[in-house]
Amino acid sequence: KYHIPVHVSEACKKLISKMLVREPSERIGLEAIEKDPWLASESRDADMMKVNLPLLSREHVSEEDHSHVVQKMVDGKICTREEIFQSLERDAYDHIAATYYLLMERRLR
Repeated sequence: KYHIPVHVSEACKKLISKMLVREPSERIGLEAIEKDPWLASESRDADMMKVNLPLLSREHVSEEDHSHVVQKMVDGKICTREEIFQSLERDAYDHIAATYYLLMERRLR
């Protein structure tokens, strides 16, 4: 048994109830979730965009900050300069990009 707060829309409640089914074979699948009207609604687009935006963008990073973080990673023997550039260029989802962005977030605070 679960309680859904009153501020949650009816469409969202329907989706949640389809997801929280005890029997896995009766539970809604990922494809159906993606096609659900609540998730696909235009009103959700703005909220989803906020979620998908990176915390920082390379365009907002100065050359000095970029060089500092790259050097720190190379000095820490995390990877080579070339591996960092390749990871960032590919927009990779790997330990190199994760380390770069974490160090950059820390530096910019």
